[in-house]
Amino acid sequence: MADSQQPLRTYLLPFLDYCEIEKGLANNTQRNYRQYLRVFFAWLKKTNRADLPPRELTAKHVWDYRLYLARSYKTPSGKYLTKKSQNFYLIALRALLRYLAEREIETLLESPFSISQ
Repeated sequence: MADSQQPLRTYLLPFLDYCEIEKGLANNTQRNYRQYLRVFFAWLKKTNRADLPPRELTAKHVWDYRLYLARSYKTPSGKYLTKKSQNFYLIALRALLRYLAEREIETLLESPFSISQ
């Protein structure tokens, strides 16, 4: 396993390129992943974890992020997310972590915990 010290946020653009080129995901899916992950990175910054490397992400971080999505985050129109929408945000995060794991970068998915709905 590679032990990257780069912050999680540095992987966003390579991940989106991967989604387009290797996975062939629809433009709408790519756009949604970008938006959902930007919310995650904004939350990391808001909680003073902007430079968190992948190997330091814990199940507790994910749980706290889930609580943020459920209780605090509002869409640009000022509405709270439905449970279904919250799950879309978590799916994007899980896809990013799988991308990192496929590149042998140590992540949460390599721990006994996993991101599940």
